[in-house]
Amino acid sequence: ELRQNLPKRGILSVGRIPPDARLPVQELAQRLGWPIFADTTSGLRLGPCENRITHFDQLLLDGLPSASWQADAIWHLGFPPTSKRWLSYWEQTPAPQMVWIANHSERHDPVQRFRLRIEADSSLFCKTLISALPMPSTDSNWLQQWQNADVQVAKRMETHFGVNDAEPITSELHLAHWLTRQIAPEHALFLGNSLPVRMVDFYGSGSGPEVPVVANRGASGIDGLVSSALGYAQGAQQPVTLLIGDLSLLHDLNSLSGLAQADPPVIVLLINNHGGGIFSFLPVAQQEDVFERCFGTPHELDFRHAAKLFGLDYEAPDSLQSLSRAYKSAVARKRSALIEVVTDRKANVREQQHWQERLRSTFTH
Repeated sequence: ELRQNLPKRGILSVGRIPPDARLPVQELAQRLGWPIFADTTSGLRLGPCENRITHFDQLLLDGLPSASWQADAIWHLGFPPTSKRWLSYWEQTPAPQMVWIANHSERHDPVQRFRLRIEADSSLFCKTLISALPMPSTDSNWLQQWQNADVQVAKRMETHFGVNDAEPITSELHLAHWLTRQIAPEHALFLGNSLPVRMVDFYGSGSGPEVPVVANRGASGIDGLVSSALGYAQGAQQPVTLLIGDLSLLHDLNSLSGLAQADPPVIVLLINNHGGGIFSFLPVAQQEDVFERCFGTPHELDFRHAAKLFGLDYEAPDSLQSLSRAYKSAVARKRSALIEVVTDRKANVREQQHWQERLRSTFTH
C-alpha cells in the first residue's frame, strides 16, 4: 500500500529508535526525497545526518511561513516525539497519509490521528521499503525549502546564542545550545526530564559531536535520573554527561554516593533555577497568588556541600567561558564531578520570548 500510494511531499518523523535503524532511516529519507524531523532521543538529532531539518520545532512556530507548509504524508518511526509543536501539527493539520512504524504493539498515538500502524523492526522496515521502491519522482522543492529555512534558523541561532562567552549565563537556552556544541565526543549525553530534554530538543545545535543521547522518559518523571545515568554508564561502558535540573537532583540526591568511584565517570551538569522551571512557561505562572507555593516550589539551596559530602569534584561557573574550562577539566580528569550552573526561571521565559521575536523577524522582514 505504501509503495503504491507514495506521496511526493512527505516528512519522515523519527522518535527513539534502535541504533541499528539510524543509517537505514537516513537512506530511506534520501530515497524518498523527504526531510527528517529527528527527536533528540532518536540518535539523529546531534552531529551529521542526511536530510535532517535540525530546527524543525522552531520552524513550526506560529507566525512563520513554514508553520503552514502542508505535508501529504507523515511517517513516524519509534517512540513519540518530545516537541509539543510537532504533536500539535499532527493534531491540527494531519497529513492525508499518517503512518506510525514501531517495533512493539503498544499504542503510542497521543493525538489519535494515525490511521495506519505498522508493527515491524525499524531497520528491516526501512531496508525492505528501499529495495521495493522505484526511483520516485520526488518534489525536490519540498525538501529544499525546508533545508533553506533550517539554514536560516541555524544562522540566526548561532548569532543569537554566540554572545560573549565571558558574560554571565543568562538562560538555559544558551546552556543547551552550548552543551550540544561542546560535549566531549567520547561521552554519551543523558538528559533529565522536564526542561533539560526539551531545551536540548528545541535549542540544541546540529554542528557539534555525534554522541548517543539517552533519556529516561515516562511516568516516573524526575525520579531516579542520577541512578539511571550511572546505570547507563556502567552498562554501555562509556562516560556520561548528565544534564539535570535541581528538583530532579534533590529527588535522587543519595545516588551521588555512587558517582565518586564510578568508572566510567558521570559528569553532572546541574541547572539550578531554584524550583520547577518548566511551570514558568505555562499560563499558571500568571496566578501569582498560588504559583510559587504550588508550582514554582522555590528553594535557596546550592549543592556545594552535597558534592563535598559524597567526595565529588565541584565547580560553580558563572559564564559559558568558565563553564567550558570547568567541563573540559572534569572530562580530562576522568572522574565524576558536579558542575552547578545557576539560572533564573523568569529570565528563561523572557529569553525565549526574545528569541521567538527575533526568529519571526528573520522570516517576515
